[in-house]
Amino acid sequence: MLVCCRSNYKSKDAIGLTDVHDTIINDSCINLYTNTRQKPGVYAEILNKMISISSDDIKVVIQNNTHDSIEFGDMYYLEEKVNNQWHRIPLDIDTLGNMIAFNAIGYSLKPQQYVVKDYSLVKIAHKYKAGDYRIIIPYSIGGNESEMISGFYLVD
Repeated sequence: MLVCCRSNYKSKDAIGLTDVHDTIINDSCINLYTNTRQKPGVYAEILNKMISISSDDIKVVIQNNTHDSIEFGDMYYLEEKVNNQWHRIPLDIDTLGNMIAFNAIGYSLKPQQYVVKDYSLVKIAHKYKAGDYRIIIPYSIGGNESEMISGFYLVD
């Protein structure tokens, strides 16, 4: 699910997303936007940093505080912190060794806009336990590749 959030509440077409079904503005999104809209650059922010281990997905705000559009997609990585080291969780193979496929959808986010997007924990690929995790979302701006990183905690 992709949720559009904007400070000016214009139509969903105004932010340049290619696969938006409905526009939903909620208090959490507005509060996060108000608190973080002054940060420069492009970044990802988890709406709720403490996530129940029973949750299937995480909500991420992707903010573009630049003067250029950014492009990103459904591709992302999850990492788990073990012994003070980050380890990438393989999300392309389930626990039985079967391949997992993901959609190759692209989104364009205009300057000074943000969206809230759900990212799956892909529980068939990893046995999660309580602890520190982070999501890494690749994006491009002006032809340059980069990554947004945001941390969260899985709790029992």
